[in-house]
Amino acid sequence: LTSQQTIGGPKNDYIGRGPCILEKADKGIIVAATTESYGAGKGDIWMLEFDQNLNLTSQQTIGGEYMEKVNCIQPTNDGGFIVGGGTRSSDNNQSTDAFYFKLSPTQDIEWEYAFGGKGIEEVEHAVQTDDGRYAITGYFQLYPDISDLDIFVLMVSAEGNILPESKWIKSTNFLVTNTFVSASKTNTHPKNTVGINSNLNLFPTPTDFNSELLHWNLNQPPINLYFKAEENRSFFLSEQWHTITWSHNPNNSQFLITEYKIYRKDDFDSPYKHIGTVPANTNIFVDMGIKKYSKLLYVVTSVDSEGNESPRSDVVGN
Repeated sequence: LTSQQTIGGPKNDYIGRGPCILEKADKGIIVAATTESYGAGKGDIWMLEFDQNLNLTSQQTIGGEYMEKVNCIQPTNDGGFIVGGGTRSSDNNQSTDAFYFKLSPTQDIEWEYAFGGKGIEEVEHAVQTDDGRYAITGYFQLYPDISDLDIFVLMVSAEGNILPESKWIKSTNFLVTNTFVSASKTNTHPKNTVGINSNLNLFPTPTDFNSELLHWNLNQPPINLYFKAEENRSFFLSEQWHTITWSHNPNNSQFLITEYKIYRKDDFDSPYKHIGTVPANTNIFVDMGIKKYSKLLYVVTSVDSEGNESPRSDVVGN
């Protein structure tokens, strides 16, 4: 260890989960961090630049009214940077949306976008490809099924627009563990600082995508799911069952849907189990023999004539 220093303020300031440190041509470094001590909102992205002796030469915060966090930064072909993370400023602090933006070589913002639904979405990694586009990966969560996290892989144009070849990848066995490193025993302003330059008016440009519509090149899950718990009581017998209904997704006009598959999970920590299949001209499924006071969740998928299964529908249950 040849040198060290702590940089931070009175609140939490930390480095993200992914690659957040880059070496410059002059042997200095650029650090992308998250700060709750400085900036415009409850948390902002904190860009810091150091020389080869770890003297802080420039810094700025990037964020809106609420929380922004950074998970990764990578160099771009023009000498700039692509940065990814999450934001709560894009939908008035309702949930965390995936957030990515492009910085020029002088760290001016060229464009920025956010997308997401009612659950949590975050960018974990972003890199520029040889043809000038960007590959961006991260995870998403379909509300209200908050027990599962799944992966998205986006191809983004040189101007930041999401391209049709992007994919949501569904995997009920995939889990991202949210961890972060906080600076300890620091209560001072950054050493050798040139001052905090806060971008107070940055609000991520939302793409207004709804999570269930972001399944490119796949048939779409059914919509308008409805759940009803029913019971038939008599002197000798008490039966309980759950009825699930849905509507055909109008975005499936290019696919020949042949059947629907119904899945159930018995608690928030267990995986979904396939419990039934019905033909495409049916939009109802009855789950019989339910134990009293059972708390169950259901999803439905569409299957096309080539056997391709859609991502899961919205979650219903009790």
